[in-house]
Amino acid sequence: MPSIDVQIASYNKLNDFEQLLLQFLSVLYEPAHTSLIVSCLRKLDLKGPRGNRLTNAGINHYVSKFQAAGLLSDMRQCDPSLAEVLSRKAISQGKFQHFARVIRAEAPVSYLYGKWTTRCWRAMREMRIGIYCHELETIDNAVQFLDNQCRDILTERPPAVHVITTPFDRDWFSTLPTSLQFFLLNHILCHAQSQLIAFADIIAYLEDKEEFEQLSNDEQLPFRRLLFNQYLLQGNITAAEAVIEKHQEAFLATGARGTLAFLKGQYSQADEYFNEDLQNLTAISGKETVAFFGLPGLFYILSSIRKKDRTSLHSIARQISVALTLFEKSEESEAYTFLAAVVNNQIDQRIVEDEIRLSEDYPPNSITVLFAGLAQFWLNASLEPEIETEIRSFYLHSRRSNYDFFTLALGDILSRISPDKSTYIKEITAISAVSGLSPFIDILEPEEPWKRGLQALINVSTNAMKDFPVQDIRLAWLIAFDSGDLIVRPREQKRSADGLWSKGRPISLARLHSTSKLPYLTLQDRKICLAIQKDDSGDSHPLYTFNNEKLLPALVGHPLLYLNYSPITPVEFVSGEPELLVEEREAYLHIRFSLPVSDEDVALLQETPTRFKVIKINDDHRRIAQITGKDGLTVPIDASEQV
Repeated sequence: MPSIDVQIASYNKLNDFEQLLLQFLSVLYEPAHTSLIVSCLRKLDLKGPRGNRLTNAGINHYVSKFQAAGLLSDMRQCDPSLAEVLSRKAISQGKFQHFARVIRAEAPVSYLYGKWTTRCWRAMREMRIGIYCHELETIDNAVQFLDNQCRDILTERPPAVHVITTPFDRDWFSTLPTSLQFFLLNHILCHAQSQLIAFADIIAYLEDKEEFEQLSNDEQLPFRRLLFNQYLLQGNITAAEAVIEKHQEAFLATGARGTLAFLKGQYSQADEYFNEDLQNLTAISGKETVAFFGLPGLFYILSSIRKKDRTSLHSIARQISVALTLFEKSEESEAYTFLAAVVNNQIDQRIVEDEIRLSEDYPPNSITVLFAGLAQFWLNASLEPEIETEIRSFYLHSRRSNYDFFTLALGDILSRISPDKSTYIKEITAISAVSGLSPFIDILEPEEPWKRGLQALINVSTNAMKDFPVQDIRLAWLIAFDSGDLIVRPREQKRSADGLWSKGRPISLARLHSTSKLPYLTLQDRKICLAIQKDDSGDSHPLYTFNNEKLLPALVGHPLLYLNYSPITPVEFVSGEPELLVEEREAYLHIRFSLPVSDEDVALLQETPTRFKVIKINDDHRRIAQITGKDGLTVPIDASEQV
């Protein structure tokens, strides 16, 4: 298709009706059949240029003309960039909402029924309407569906990012409600930082004080935090410090000061800031288990690892577990898992290998790749080809988009494994001189495989066992399921001289509530322990119980679960989602969930005596459950193709 400037010039040459028709098609968005277009236009009571009634043949004539001019694709759709420009024109002319109302009535969206591609296009349409009409709930519902179901067939960028940045219209964007602006800016910057893409117009908008001067200090805080994170990853330490200095209350108990000090190589100052902020966070939240959200949480762990204090390693492992539990689905979760592998190796040097692998489900994000590279280098003094390829790719992205923090950190890794180090070292030196960033890969000495293997052999000797006595103790969990109630009993087991594990002795939940006192706990054990809650409300001693919503996800994949009545029989917990069943009943189809969908976020299904499925329930499932109803939904069998 022609460039957007050429398209707009062609659009401006059209008559009023043709411009109106293109605006309508920009709102419709999907590759619609002519009959749907005509039906909508008639409901809008639109007439042709001569006041004539619109017909399929007439619309096809205009569609062909638009296609010849490069304004429509072969699928009767506007070019994505042109669609946003025209939709904003419809907004300014007061026509958008009229178009949207009729389109929704004639071509309603369904996240449950219909052809998959149609559902995706209409979800995209709904998200756009939600943005342009300021409907946050509509946006949220559509984005969830698009993220889960439509990644491969729509826009290259995430849909919300595409709508706002293709192209970015500052004048229009500034008219949006404050909460919607923040939602969209956060969405855009998360994507930009994840893939190291530059959106200069977005940053310029955030930096413009006049855009936010009408907001209260509290309303400005989230926008300042967005800007801080961007400055941090761009390596603009001076600007990041200025944001903190001017908005100190916004960064109280966030770990931001400690992060900047760490990246500048001021490690003692970083420790002081992190500890102060962690104490403040504990006091503010009123909870014992807290962690810094986002990037500061990762740098707090790095700062703690740097001390090389063996007595604190178990506390670090526990802190990683806390972060993984509190921020299970965050962008940083995989990075925490990689750091856990490093810490576990520091705790027990008999562990010969911890696998550092990138997820195959989604394209990796920049932070995941960086920490995968750091962890693998520290554990092996080398990189696997898969991770090296990603690091080199993100390194090039960071240079193109001026993410100096990543250029320095990724370049530092590459300088250790590449035959020609000079280019990387030169760039690292230049960035450090300008930004004040300090490379941090040397906070740990990498361990070559042969050295680690030799250490593992040494550590299995009798003398070396004295240094790691706790590693002959483990925690097993006995599982009972009685009348729908799950009972989990921890047992501390010891390994005998012949290598067999004892039956174990019970260990109280009160003792497990403070996991730093039990250095043999694994990362998975610590996640279970974080599900233990303390109740001081009674007159007697505190009562310790499990919080099921935290416990059930923590049990998934744990390797040491056994039947309570047969402690040598393994039990498996797997994750899943509610299944939507479609049953044929004579001339009808009956649609229902395989189990009731409640207000709880997790449910437990016993599939066999030794296999349980942890069902994660989200708002999408609840919305579908509202549609199907308690007894299910019955539809004519003729609708089977849509189902």
